[in-house]
Parts: sequence; structure tokens; C-alpha cells
Amino acid sequence: MKRSAVLISGSLRSITRDSMLVLILCAPVIILGIMRFGIPLLAKLLLTQLSFDLTVYYPLIFIFFCGLLPLLFGMIIGFVMLDEQDEHILQFVAVTPLARKGYLRLKFSLPSSAIFIFSLAYLPLSGLVPINFLRFLPIAVLLTIQAPLMGMFLVGFANNKVEGLALGKGAGIFIIAPIVGYFVHSPLQYLAGVSPAFWSAEMYFAQTTENYLFDLIIGVIVHGIIFYGLYRKFTHKILQF
Repeated sequence: MKRSAVLISGSLRSITRDSMLVLILCAPVIILGIMRFGIPLLAKLLLTQLSFDLTVYYPLIFIFFCGLLPLLFGMIIGFVMLDEQDEHILQFVAVTPLARKGYLRLKFSLPSSAIFIFSLAYLPLSGLVPINFLRFLPIAVLLTIQAPLMGMFLVGFANNKVEGLALGKGAGIFIIAPIVGYFVHSPLQYLAGVSPAFWSAEMYFAQTTENYLFDLIIGVIVHGIIFYGLYRKFTHKILQF
């Protein structure tokens, strides 16, 4: 427990000394403010000035912002672990009772838990979409998995925070997958299925139980395949001493 507390404390210090990470850490509250106040204000202005009804796209806006959470928290995971890689903390952890697996569980579980809580909280607090916790619960679970995916991607392929930032920006393109799925109504939309965010959005937009379950099954498979591949790359680079 003490070692876990030390690692958590170290991670918090890494975050607080980087203004970008502090801003990312505040992002869930900022996003909620945008959804709760900014989007309705924008919708009113668009309707008044351009006769454009933005409320039709509220579900898309909601799931898009929910999909931002794993991307942002995954960047925090990745940047903190890149810092700790440079400081040789992983080598230290490997010979402690916490060990490497415990270290990874600690790094992944806290941000993922935060995403799960925030995404469920957005449902009633955003004011944009109908509340259905039971239907949204599996979607929230998929969102929690996406943060470790992003963290392992950054650490597995970046050698430092500068490279990690570039990769993080590049990975941001996958967040447009829900938009592709929403507007493209043909088999071509499944080209965006390489992005985990696509399947959580497809579940949210599913009109029937059959489609919902299909998207859930395929989404779990896609998340599992990507997790396995990134975990192998991640452990090969970081955890082999």
C-alpha cells in the first residue's frame, strides 16, 4: 500500500509540473461545461441566425465528447510513464513486491475508473441526451478500456514526451470515427472500425437490440485484438530488462 501511494504521489508530481497535463486533467470538467452550457448556447445562436437545428446532432456531440475522455486520459498515462521510463522507475518497481504487473494495474486502473465515472456522470449532467444508464453501461466499459490502449500506444512507440505528443496528436484522427459512422450509411463506414471509438459510438446509435448486441460483440473483439497487440509491443519495449 505504501509503495502504491508513493507511485501515485510520483505520478501526481509528474502531472503537476507539466502545465499541459494539468490542463488535460481538468478537461472532464471543461468538457462538461461545454456540453451543459456552451452547446445549448451555440444551438440557440445557430437556430436564430442560420435556422440550423443543432439539437438533431446532440447524440453525436455527446458521444464524441465521451470519446475524448479516453484519448486525453490515455495521453496522461503515456506521458507519465514516459517520464518514469526516463527516470528508470520501472527498473526499481520490478524488484519490489508491487512488481511490474501491479505497476501496470495501478497506472491503468485509476484513469480508467475516472473515465467510467465521468462518462456515466455526463449522461444526466450534460443535458443533451435521454438518460438510460442500463443501455449506456456497456458503452462506458468500452470507453474505460480505450485509455490504456492510448497509454500503451504512446509508450510502445514513442521514445520521449516530444514524440509522444506528436503520436498523441496523430492518434486524435481516430476520434473522428464516430462522425464517419454517423454520416456514412454504407459498408464503407466499417473502414472506420479499426478505431475502438467507432464501436462505442455505433452501440450508442444502434436502433435495435440486435444491432446493439452485434456492435457490442464486434467492439469487444476489436478492443481485445488491439489491446493484445499493443500490450505485446508495450511489454517488449518497457518491461524487458
